[in-house]
Amino acid sequence: MVNTRVVVTRLGRLLLPLGWEQVGRAFRRVNDVGDWCVIDVQRSMLSQGDRLVWFVNVSVLPEPYMDAMGWSEPTLASGMWCWRLSASRDAYSDSWTADGDADLASKADLIAASVESEVLPAMDELLDRDQFLQLARESRNAMGVVVALVDRGPSDELSHAIERLVTPNAAAWARQRAALQSAHNSSGGA
Repeated sequence: MVNTRVVVTRLGRLLLPLGWEQVGRAFRRVNDVGDWCVIDVQRSMLSQGDRLVWFVNVSVLPEPYMDAMGWSEPTLASGMWCWRLSASRDAYSDSWTADGDADLASKADLIAASVESEVLPAMDELLDRDQFLQLARESRNAMGVVVALVDRGPSDELSHAIERLVTPNAAAWARQRAALQSAHNSSGGA
């Protein structure tokens, strides 16, 4: 019976030398400001015998977002930006399938190549707070704008984005964190 171990091993050969940490079927990386990226290989319940069906899940979790949610460890489903690496350009096909070991090895190589050429550059962009802010603005994502701006301290744009947040708890968190950051910056902190 084929399993996702071949895919995980192939991704490990790509990601581990780049500083990623492996936790089970997932790979995680944290940047210098505490923002996380996660790539996870998830076996589907549709797998049977020598036919393996699986997903490659991708998630980006900025530290302020994790703080707002009260999370200390990243989880795949909790990402601010989440997507699945698609097996084809078909918008309805986000699962990968393999019939036997040879097909699985070939698909694992395709996945590694896609992660290297598409996923890693996208994650690098999302881990850059200025680029993250631009994407949040373009997608009209109020929480994304708050996450990108909150550590800069109070501003008109941050206040406007906070007003658009649906949950009062998130708005209170953002105001408190921005005020703390402003106090920290004015006292000479970095």
